[in-house]
Amino acid sequence: MRGAFNCCRVVVAGMVRRGRGRVVNIGSLAGGRDETYISGYACAKTAHLRLTGTLAAETAGLGITVFCVSPGLVRTRMVEELLGEAGRRWRPWIAAAAPEDYTPAEQVGDLLVRIAAGDPDPLSGRFLHARDDLDALLADAARIAADDLLSLRLREWPGP
Repeated sequence: MRGAFNCCRVVVAGMVRRGRGRVVNIGSLAGGRDETYISGYACAKTAHLRLTGTLAAETAGLGITVFCVSPGLVRTRMVEELLGEAGRRWRPWIAAAAPEDYTPAEQVGDLLVRIAAGDPDPLSGRFLHARDDLDALLADAARIAADDLLSLRLREWPGP
């Protein structure tokens, strides 16, 4: 989290001066749900979600867009290590994942290219998953904004 925060601190100032820019924080679905044995990872990914939302709010109207992108389950070195003995013990669902459960790296790259091109700018401040249908999300961008979807929020208790 410290790296993402410090990177944003450095690059956003130049973006503000130029009046344009795009920030992509790497998130995970693990940041939005409770799971065992990944408290440090989940907390960091939750913090990326919060950094994305607050930075988007702070830079609204300045030509800067901010996204939190989850690549999904991609065959990386970290995932390969989780396929070992310790990973099978603590994260058995990864070892049980079928080939179709993995997100192709190219799909992640395609989303990042679309972000760089500005396609999802109406969704700034939101959480995007590499497997999302970005065109469907964009078609529903007004409702996503109005209902405050794809963001990290506490639901208020309505009281007794």
